[in-house]
Amino acid sequence: MGRVRTKTVKRAARLIVEKYYTKLTIDFQVNKKICSEVASIPTKRLRNKIAGYVTHLMKRIERGPVPGISIKLQEEEKERRDNWVPEKSYVEKDFVYVDKVTKKMIGELKIFGDNTKFQVRTYNRRRGGYQKKDSQEKTTITTNKTKKKTVKSIDYFSSLFKIVSFNFDKQYRNIKIMNNLKQNYF
Repeated sequence: MGRVRTKTVKRAARLIVEKYYTKLTIDFQVNKKICSEVASIPTKRLRNKIAGYVTHLMKRIERGPVPGISIKLQEEEKERRDNWVPEKSYVEKDFVYVDKVTKKMIGELKIFGDNTKFQVRTYNRRRGGYQKKDSQEKTTITTNKTKKKTVKSIDYFSSLFKIVSFNFDKQYRNIKIMNNLKQNYF
């Protein structure tokens, strides 16, 4: 069972750590000798308690800053961390991914001007999430379960409707839909 550390022990240990931080280590025996040299402690028992708490504080300081102890090295390290600037900014992006509606709205309002580059992303459940919109993307049409035919999609048509894959029984219906879209919008 551990002993209670009194206010006297903690104050003395904090003072020793602040003043003699460079000499102290995480070894109790070394810290005990340093405590007896730098401070006049009346009893051996009190010296050992202070040295034990000094060792405990040194181990805590290794892990990170300790509240209540201001060490010049610790403060310099904190300033260095606060003043650190990354080489490459994580805020600045080459492209901002948005959906069609947002891109159209931003274009009409002319919020960002021509400097910001926007790239349209579409949601595709079959591919598992958002996909980049590419006008020259190849489309796969499946006529049978074994045969696959790859064709280049038309630029204006791929922006409206994208066929990923469909079975033979759905082909006729999809061709009808495509023709209707083509007639209505172009």
